Amino acid sequence: MSFSRIGRVGFLLVTANSLSGIIWGANSVILSIYMLSIGMSATLIGVVLGLFSLMNALGSLIVGYLTDFMDRVRLFMVLSLISGSLILLMITGVPAIVSIAYLMTALFNRYVVLTAIVGEFAKQRNVSDEMFSLSSSFNIIFSVVGSVMAVLQLPWASWL
Repeated sequence: MSFSRIGRVGFLLVTANSLSGIIWGANSVILSIYMLSIGMSATLIGVVLGLFSLMNALGSLIVGYLTDFMDRVRLFMVLSLISGSLILLMITGVPAIVSIAYLMTALFNRYVVLTAIVGEFAKQRNVSDEMFSLSSSFNIIFSVVGSVMAVLQLPWASWL
């Protein structure tokens, strides 16, 4: 397996696709603490996090279907704007808004589109094994980095 066949563009696509691991790593540490600090009960937090998984699956199916019929780059940009707006809503500190916005980010799962873009590139270059191996490795590394960053930030996060 030669990673040099991936090329610069492939490496950038894999990196972009994997950078979300930092967010998910940090999210696994910080989100529950943030939800507790805004007054959500542990039960409600568990329900929201559980529903997130279901909404993520549903969103992946819907967005995956749309990916086959729309320009992937344009769809990714639209979903990124929607996701960014929903994340901004989460800073309101209102439990209902935070819960709904978080669940909606799962429904508008833009990473499905990015993975399709990576897959299409890999198929064209005949480097699927190399790209998805590298992507998997990067996802793990970036998730660990995100978790460590969140843990290191907690002592200074007095705003929580």
